[in-house]
Parts: sequence; C-alpha cells; structure tokens
Amino acid sequence: LEGRGLVLGVTVHHSAGDGASSTHFLHTWAAICNGAVEMPQPPIIDRTLIADPRGLYDIYSKGMPSDGSEIEFVTSRMSSVPDDQLVATFTLTQELLTAIKDALAGEATRHGVPSRRCSSMLATYSFIWSCYCRAKKEQNQTNTTHLLFSVDHRARLKPPVPAKYFGNCCSPAIASARHGELAAAGTGGLFTAFTAIASALEEEVGEGSQERWDGGIERVKEAAKAGMVFVVGSPKFRVYDIDFGFGRPMKVVAMSATATGSMPVADARDGGGGVEVALSFPADGMENFQRSFAEAMHAIGMQ
Repeated sequence: LEGRGLVLGVTVHHSAGDGASSTHFLHTWAAICNGAVEMPQPPIIDRTLIADPRGLYDIYSKGMPSDGSEIEFVTSRMSSVPDDQLVATFTLTQELLTAIKDALAGEATRHGVPSRRCSSMLATYSFIWSCYCRAKKEQNQTNTTHLLFSVDHRARLKPPVPAKYFGNCCSPAIASARHGELAAAGTGGLFTAFTAIASALEEEVGEGSQERWDGGIERVKEAAKAGMVFVVGSPKFRVYDIDFGFGRPMKVVAMSATATGSMPVADARDGGGGVEVALSFPADGMENFQRSFAEAMHAIGMQ
C-alpha cells in the first residue's frame, strides 16, 4: 500500500569485516532472497590469505578499548549528540562532479603545478571538506584539521587478496590542512582540500606505506584530538543496488551520520552516477553548511 514499506537495519562490528566486506555480504544475501539468476561470488573467509609478519593483529588489539567497544573518538561522538542535531543528505550529481574536477584543473594551472588525477570520490571529499570547514567558522583559523578516509589494499598486497575477501583490509589515509585555508572563499579552499587529500592518498599507497601500518591507530587518535572529519562508506559499494525482492531501496542511511564530523558517502539513489553525502549539524550549523554548499557551487560555475 502507498505510504508503507519495510525498514531493514544491520549492525556490523569492524572486528568482523570492513565496509567492502559487509556490503558484499548484503548484496549476496539480497540476491538469495530475490532469487537472482546470476549469484554474486560468495564471500571468501580465509584469514591465512593475509600474511602478518609485523604482528598487526596484536598491535591493533592492544590499541583498542578492552571492553570491546569502538575506538574512543567514535564512541564519544555518538554518545554526545545534541537534541537539536539535524542530519541532511546532499547529492553531488555527475554534472557537479565534472565541474569540481574542471575547477581543480584550473586552479592547478593558475598555481603552476601539474594537474593531479581527480576521481569522483576525491572530488566529493574535497568539495564537502572545504564546505564543512567554511560552515564550522572556527575562531582559530590557523588550527590544523584532518579528514580521514579508508584505503582498500586488497589489490595492492603482495600477493593480492581476492576482491571478495571477508575481513579487514583497509588502512587510514589522513589529510591535513589549516582550517582557514580550507575555508577560503572561491575555489581556493577546494584546491587546498584536494591537494591535502591527494597527498594523503599517495602517501598511503606509495612505496613503504606498509611500514607505517603499525602506527595507524595512534595516528587516528591524534587526528581526532586535533579535529577531524571521517568518511564512512563508499560509492563503490552500490548500496542502492541491494534488492531483497522489494525493489531498489528508497533511502540508505548510515546511523553514524548523527556523529559530529562523520561523513557517510554512497552512490546516488537515482542511479545517475552521482554521490550522496550525509552530514550532521545543529540547526544553525546546517544553515551555514547549506549556504557554504550553494556558494561553492556558484564559485565553480554551477547555479
């Protein structure tokens, strides 16, 4: 009947698997339910596929809370949500993503530096991070702030791990920049954000990056103390293609969206190749972000 539907909630602890693992599990589960003719490749559960000569399991275990809860910065942010906190979803269409990439290429030319490859994900992170910092209006503009996003190493390990490996195979990439430079008007803040994010990605996938994995938890904790936005999910997970037999989902929501500083991302629900981003602010902060978003679109030639 019109106005009725089914809500499905799923809780996943990251000790079991990362986002790629959990969403592939959902795709497989949904395919079984809807009687799909062509089934997805089943999840591969085999911890022996990943060599651990540095003892990362023990290092990470010691760095986590002894009661089995999530890392401190997540727990504190989730438990201190103000009563007037709002959550809104912003969609970056393919047209907007193309305009962001063109603006970044133009800024690179203006600065006389080589233009770096900009994927839709990096364009999204850069645009939203700069808008977020402009909306926050920090008093001390020289403070360094951070954006954290995960890098999937399945295809980068030697030997590579199967794409459908069920477990954790991610490391944190942490971009850093001064708040005032990120919040700069026009396309200056956007370019600062992209430069920091692209550098963080290159550092995380570059030669010798695995030598720093044992300090991953400490780096995340330090970034959280200084101020951080952290990305949740990925457009690559195709969450709107998860059909249990009732049709495509009307809305997919990451509950961590209520956490201050959380930035859940997903493929756009209209299937047009855009990216959805959820953000949480108090009412006045949400107005600031909406205004910053509109101003940033105007700065890159979008009305």
